[in-house]
This record gives sequence, C-alpha cells and structure tokens, in this order.
Amino acid sequence: MSEDKVSYEELRDRLARAEAALDFLHPGEGDGLIGGAGDMPLRLKSLIEEKERLSREWQQTFDNVKDAVWILDAEQRIVRANRTAEEIFNCPADEMTGKLCCEVVHGTHEPILGCPMRRMGKSLRRERMELHYKERWFEVTVDPIKDGEHNLVGAVHIVSDITERKQMQDVLLESETRNRLIANLISDYAYIFRVNEQGLLTGEWITESFTKVFGLTLEEIDARGGWVSMVYLEDLPPALAHARKVAGGRADICEMRWLTAGGEVRWIRDYAQPVFDESGKRVVRIYGASQDITDRKRAEAERDRLIEAIEQAGEIIIMTDPQGTIKYVNPAFETVTGYTRKEALGQNPRMLKSGKQERAFYRDMWETITKGLIWQGRMVNRRKDGSIYTEESTISPVKDASGRILHYVAVKRDITERLLDSEEKAKLQEQLQQAQKLESIGRLAGGVAHDFNNMLSIILGYGDILLNKLHPQDPMRDAVFEIVEAGKRSAALTRQLLAFSRKQTLSPEVLSLNKVIKNLEKMLRRLIGEDIRMELRLSNDLSMTLADPGQIEQVIMNLSVNARDAMPGGGRLVIETGDADLDEAYVKEHPDSQAGRQVMLSISDTGCGMSDEVLSKIFEPFFTTKEQGKGTGLGLATVYGIVRQSGGHISVQSEPGKGSVFRIYLPPTTAVMEAKGPETAAEEVKGEGQQILLVEDEPSLRKLCQAVLSKKGYKVVSAANGGEALMLIEEKGLRPDLLVTDVILPGFSGMVLAERLLKSRPELKVLFMSGYTDETVARHGVLKPGTPFINKPFDIRNFTEKVRQVLSGR
Repeated sequence: MSEDKVSYEELRDRLARAEAALDFLHPGEGDGLIGGAGDMPLRLKSLIEEKERLSREWQQTFDNVKDAVWILDAEQRIVRANRTAEEIFNCPADEMTGKLCCEVVHGTHEPILGCPMRRMGKSLRRERMELHYKERWFEVTVDPIKDGEHNLVGAVHIVSDITERKQMQDVLLESETRNRLIANLISDYAYIFRVNEQGLLTGEWITESFTKVFGLTLEEIDARGGWVSMVYLEDLPPALAHARKVAGGRADICEMRWLTAGGEVRWIRDYAQPVFDESGKRVVRIYGASQDITDRKRAEAERDRLIEAIEQAGEIIIMTDPQGTIKYVNPAFETVTGYTRKEALGQNPRMLKSGKQERAFYRDMWETITKGLIWQGRMVNRRKDGSIYTEESTISPVKDASGRILHYVAVKRDITERLLDSEEKAKLQEQLQQAQKLESIGRLAGGVAHDFNNMLSIILGYGDILLNKLHPQDPMRDAVFEIVEAGKRSAALTRQLLAFSRKQTLSPEVLSLNKVIKNLEKMLRRLIGEDIRMELRLSNDLSMTLADPGQIEQVIMNLSVNARDAMPGGGRLVIETGDADLDEAYVKEHPDSQAGRQVMLSISDTGCGMSDEVLSKIFEPFFTTKEQGKGTGLGLATVYGIVRQSGGHISVQSEPGKGSVFRIYLPPTTAVMEAKGPETAAEEVKGEGQQILLVEDEPSLRKLCQAVLSKKGYKVVSAANGGEALMLIEEKGLRPDLLVTDVILPGFSGMVLAERLLKSRPELKVLFMSGYTDETVARHGVLKPGTPFINKPFDIRNFTEKVRQVLSGR
C-alpha cells in the first residue's frame, strides 16, 4: 500500500468496499464459530483473512487521506480521527476520541457561530464553512451519517487545507483590483459587451472613467435602450456599421460622437475586438477600448478654422523655414503678387524684390528676426507682371518650447491704393474733426439751453401772472408784456440750440414729405418773394418716413430762407423729393450716412454759392456770412440738429457763383400713417380739488408751478426730489391723483419715481416735464407713444391745459 496521501473521494470508495465485505462476514457470529485455526473450514479461514486485510487497508487509507477526517457521533463527539487530523490539530487520535470537535479546535464546549455541524443537524445535508486556524485557512465540510430509517447517527467531519487556494484568490483579487484601478485612472474607456445568438449587444462591464465623463452607469445605458441611445444622431450609420462588423467577427476602428447625460458632445475613437466561443464560429463577446479624442477634434476644428481664416484673409501671409525658404503662401499672396502657390513654394521671398530698397534695409530686417524679435516696416515689391506695389509687413519668428526658431511668419498688406488716396484720407480726417467739433458745440449748447429753460419757465410764468393781474390801462402792462415777449424769443432761441444739439423733444409721426411741402407751399411762396421762382418736383412713389412734422417744416423753412438770402437779385428755388439708394462708396465719403434705400429731400438754389472754407463751417452755431444783425447763425445749425436727431443725414454741394444744393436723407418706414381728427378748442382750466404731487428740483420753478396749480383749484404738495416724494407717500400717507415730475432729478430720475409709485397705484396719472430729452430720458421711456410730456419752457396756459388733459385721461 502506498504511503501517499489519497483524496477523500478515494477513501469513500474504499470504505464502501470494506463495509460490504464486513457486512458479509457478520463479525459477531464469526467470532463465536472460531475455536482454533486447525478447526476452521478452509472457506471461513479465507473470509477472516480477507476481513483483516480489508480492515488494515481501510485504516491505512483513512490515515493517508490528505484532509483531516473525523468520524463523529450524534452528540458531535469524535469517534475516530485520522493521522492528518493529528498533524493539523497537534493532538493524538486517542486523546481526541470522545471529545467534542469544538473542544479540540476552539477549546470551547459550545459550537461557534456558524458551526457547520449544528447547521447540518438541522438541514440533514452537507454544510460548509471556511475556518482560519493558526495562520492557515481550512474548508470544513460536514456530511450526515444516517441509519436504515434515515435517522441521524453521526457525521463525517472533513477539514481541508485551502491556504494556497486562498492565497491565489487574494492574488487574483489584488490583480483584479489593480487592473480596475488602472482602468479607472486612465482617461480612456474600456468595455465588454455580450453578444447573444441574435447578434444583440448587452453591456457586461465598463470602466468607471466612462461613468464619470458621460454620467451614466451600465444599467442606466441599458435602461435608455443600450449603447445606440448614446450615439450622436448624425454618426449613427457608421456606428452601427462598426458594431455589425465586429459582431460579424472582424476587429474594427471607428471615430464617432457620443452624447453625455447632460447633452455634451464628445468624440471617441473606438477599437473593438470580437471574442469567439469554443467552436470558434460565433462571437460571444466584444472587448473594446475607446480613446476620448474630443480635445484632439476641437484642436483640429480650431486648426481648420485658423487655416480657413488664413486662407480667406485679405492680408498676404507667408511662412518660411529658418533659412527663408517659402513653405506656405495664402490665396491673397497669389492675388496681390500674381505668382501661384506652386511657383512660390520652395523659393525665397527675395523673388519679390523691386530694387527700391538698399541692401542695408534687408540686412537690418534679417538681423532683427534672427534674434527672435518682430520686425515691422514697409517694403516696395514687384509683382510677377513687373508692376510695383507697396506693402506694410510684420515678420514674426515662431519658436518651440526651448526658444529655437522653427519658422518665420510674415503678414503683409498692400497699401498702394491707400497711399494713392492720401488726399481722400486727409479729407475724411477733416470731416471727422468737423463732426467732433459740431458734437462738442452741440453738447455745450444743449447743456446751456437745458438750464436756461428752467429760468425761462420762471420768467414766462410770473410774467403771465403779472399780465393777468394788471389792468389793461396800467402803465406797467407794456413793460411786463415786453418781458414776456423777450422770454418767448429766448425760448425760441433755446429751441434752436436744442435742435442743433439734438436734445430737443421730438414727436415723430409717419409722414409724407410731399404732404408737408404742399401744406407749406403758399407760405413759402410769400416768404421767398415774387422775384424768386419756386419749383416743386415731388415724386409720386415717395416712401413714408418717421419724423416730427413740425421739425421737418422748420428744416424746409430754414433752408428756403437761406436760399432766398443767397439770391438777392432773384433766381430759382427747386424743392425735390424722391427715393434714393446710397451705396457703400457714398457712405465712405459721408461717414454719418447709411447705405441702402433712403427718402430724399433736396432744396437747391441758383444763388451766390459758397467757398470750401464757408462750407466747412456752415453747420456751426452762430456762424453766419450775413451782415451783423441780419442773422443769428442758428438756421443751418438747427437744420443739421433736426436731421441728425431724426436719424438722417444732410449733405451740401456748392461752388461760388453756381448756387447750392442741400440734400437730406431720412430712413424710410413701412408703418401706416394715422388719420387725425379735428382739433377741439381748449376749455377753461378749472380744478375740482384733485391732489397733485409736484416734484421739481429748481426751487423758483417749483414755487411758481405750485402757485399756478393751486390758483386753478388743485391741492398741490411739492417735493424737491424723488426721495422727498416717496416719504410723503409712504410715511405721510399722501394719495395724489396726479404726479407732475421733472425727468432729471437728484438721486434718481422722475421715471424711476413714477415706476415705483405705479406698482402700488397703477391708476395714478403721471405728467413728465423736462428742458430737453437726452439719452437718459429716452432710455427711461419718456418718449414712448402716449406718455404725457410737456417741454420747458412752457407758459401757464399750456401747462395748466396739459394738467387738465392728463387728469381727464385725454
């Protein structure tokens, strides 16, 4: 009998044979039959010898089992132990016999938690557990022993040393953990798909890095309909072809776009490899690794945009190597020089030299760029056809991270035409300076007029009060009347200043210039006199425009008067209308104009004309060529301001002795002209005790307005600013029927005040007043259609009438 250890399965087979032989022998009866060796029949002697042999063989086999084996009775006491059990538990078999198995292993008289013997006693089937004992791992297996009636009479208790297997499992687990960690740390993604017999793919595993970037787990992807749901719609056809190819047994690579859970588009380059079953015929899995190439694609797109920009740039772009050999030229190079790209590549830029520069010029340029510096300057070069052109050039070195020069890039602009147009440039610069000067004068005039209007309102207001109080025969009445008239003339002057500065209040309407001119025709004929012939050339297809009709009338009147004064001996005045198309060339000549369809008004005369010096100043306020006392110098300045504030443009053509032509261009509108009803006579203003909150920061004007309104029967409470007004309403409980407020106030504007009050009292009526409407006023919506507004300076009658209209809802 070999001394090598045998397995428990071999032991079980041998025990079965031994038990069969012993049962056949009936050892209890055999012992009683034996008297002596010589008396035994030969057959019985042979059977006894077989029994002894089998018993020895069974014991040898039991002891040589490589696992520790105990035979236990029903009370878990050890009946028999093999040699391996003695070695593992360091205890002789005869000492273990009769002891509880837990006593031998754990030194306790009670089974441990999870004891397989106890569990087997309940389940009556094999039970297992893993046991860590003296720095080694064992697997404990307990099988029941039953009698003929299937009652539990004992157990076979086998302890197998699995230390090496556990160590291998730990190594595998560590390897798997390490691989998973590496897979999750890399920026790319790996995956495994299962392929069923119908060729459908189901996710089996995917790296955590994929979930971090795309925001979806494998389960969530399957719930959305699988990997197809993540593919960008335009890339679905190539993606499906890629999957079919791999599922069909061929490795494949595909670039496609996928969508994250948040909708972000990311580019991936997918490498997929099929895995076949044991037959090698059917693909059962797909292993894949996807490289995230989003940054590369973005860089490529940026590169393509850059190349496209360079290719379409109007400037010449040349790239050379450090020795000056041309490696790239853009299409602009071909356009300007006449050389094709093919002709230029491999050449040196000296192919363009004209001989107009000295050798020192080029030496200085090369010394600059070879030092890694940027060179800028002008060059005179020669085209392929031999013609000369001038260019502005910037040459920059392109360096690597170490500072080594890799290339030179030259950006060049053909300035030949610009140099030829230097006179035009000087002219445009002069126009710009003129416009800036007019703008500065306008701001000054507008500011003065605004402050002056407050004072004029006070003068006119108190003048009207005095006139109403004085008896018609009172000697002071004439003096007061002259004061009021002077105030009105001053108000007209400020209106002209405001018109020039483009800060007056306009009431734009959809209007026909033809209709405005026809309404003025009789007045104009009387105004210019009988020695001047007036012709109207009005277009039948004239577009409508959006402008203040009163201001347009003033423009026509001022230009007509200006034409009349230029023709003291008589002549011809022509007023013409029509639609005009302004092209880019005209806009370039006149920077304040707009290209496209415009509504044109032209007023020309056959008068004395003007010199260039006079033309450069005609729109300046207070400039006049008339004798002192015969002109304010504000007529044409007013025209200029009205046209510009109306969104238009005015141009002048004139030569001494050849007359002048003023052309005005206004933007057209497609809005419909509103019909107006007849005006009704003003009613006598008489308040009915309505409460008015008056907000005005000028004390004298506030006092005047309060006195006038109180006299008309209104209850007036005044405030110097928006803060005081809010305090009167929020803290004092004031509930006015009407808010009369200046637009520009200290702290915050009248519009802000009105908006805050209207939130709590939308029925509150509001009347705004101001000396002019600058950008701040327009931005706050004062000029919106339907917004009640009165312009300063105003007389008492107009002011009280406006208050009555707002209160009555008109």
